[in-house]
Amino acid sequence: MREKPLQKANRGMNDDKVSPRDTAPSASFKCVRCGACCEWKGYVRLTDDDVDRIAGFLGMDIVEFTDQYTRLTEDRRSLALLEKESGACVFYEPDPPQCVVNEVKPTQCVEFPFGWRNAGWEKVCAGARNGARKIGLTQSDRECF
Repeated sequence: MREKPLQKANRGMNDDKVSPRDTAPSASFKCVRCGACCEWKGYVRLTDDDVDRIAGFLGMDIVEFTDQYTRLTEDRRSLALLEKESGACVFYEPDPPQCVVNEVKPTQCVEFPFGWRNAGWEKVCAGARNGARKIGLTQSDRECF
């Protein structure tokens, strides 16, 4: 099967986000939908399938969706979702924390934190902190998160 252009461009798109020194998520990690990962500045790169799914979900054609909600990344390898002035994802609503397109969210979002994560992610992610409580870490241990 031949790769679509954006799939090829996105291969390894998050390789620079994970290093051996990063704190890997435990197997018990469970997203609690706190929205912390949605507020980080940086690209949310899209695959061709992501564009198709999200545009369909919003009832838009692909051209309309890409014009309104995406931009070309600086490396010119792919499309990424626009960000709000704060750096948050264009589809993130903070009160209450929710993703407007959660049912069809981008692959990059689905893969967090196992496929990619920013250094220090465990300090701001409520799912990571919640996991620390479940495995019985002390208060001082949790402060590392």
